[in-house]
Amino acid sequence: MLKHTYQLPPVPIGLEWAITYPIEIKNLGITKLKYQIDTAKLEELNRENYNFRVFEIQNPEGTLKSNETQHIYTMFRPLEAKSYRLDLPIKVSDIEGPSAENYTLRLRGDGYHLEASKPQEQQFFEDMPICRAHLTDNGSMAAFSTESIDFGDLQAGELSKRFVILYNLNTT
Repeated sequence: MLKHTYQLPPVPIGLEWAITYPIEIKNLGITKLKYQIDTAKLEELNRENYNFRVFEIQNPEGTLKSNETQHIYTMFRPLEAKSYRLDLPIKVSDIEGPSAENYTLRLRGDGYHLEASKPQEQQFFEDMPICRAHLTDNGSMAAFSTESIDFGDLQAGELSKRFVILYNLNTT
């Protein structure tokens, strides 16, 4: 993991459904890895907030093949207009051997009541590739990055589905 602390965008209290944020994880090594997030502190924070599910991790454990990228899906739904801080230990180990490394995933989130009291938002997806496509003068409003996207193994002649998320980093 390149980044350990994630400041989630401010979320209004009283939402019926939690906001889900994908946190990218990569295996840059040559062996298959297993990750496991200890959710004890998450459960404790939720208990301290009247057993309300302020934070949830949809996939607290999994495996990553060599050079594979996945996402940890983090859900945030604040109960009160305040700041929430959560530090989650992550154990990463080689699937073949006993060696393990420990990391900490730090989640920060702010709940707010009224739009006038909304905390200043920080850029959450700051590691997005810079757009290097040429924009023409004829009013083009969008361009794609020249970064490559790995769709994995695709079989010729067979129907295959992939999901791509595009983020608009511009206010217009």
